[in-house]
Amino acid sequence: MQPRYLEGMSHTHGAHMGDGPVKYMGDNRWIKSAPALDLHFPPPAWLVADWMLDQHKGRPISARAARSIAAPTTNSGLLWLRDFLQQS
Repeated sequence: MQPRYLEGMSHTHGAHMGDGPVKYMGDNRWIKSAPALDLHFPPPAWLVADWMLDQHKGRPISARAARSIAAPTTNSGLLWLRDFLQQS
């Protein structure tokens, strides 16, 4: 299987990416296969912010990322970023 090269960060890797080697240029990491675990916990604010930026730039995001972005939040940083991206 041919390796894929992506501009994003390796923390965005998940089951939605499928199997096979992927090189993430953002943090210079190789992922050989999708992780087997599907953890169900609220993602940290920095990760939701990265997903918001990826979505704004037109990059594909997972269904979980889209749900996390759309979820209500009281985090002032995420609220600010959401408003900023909606205005730009």
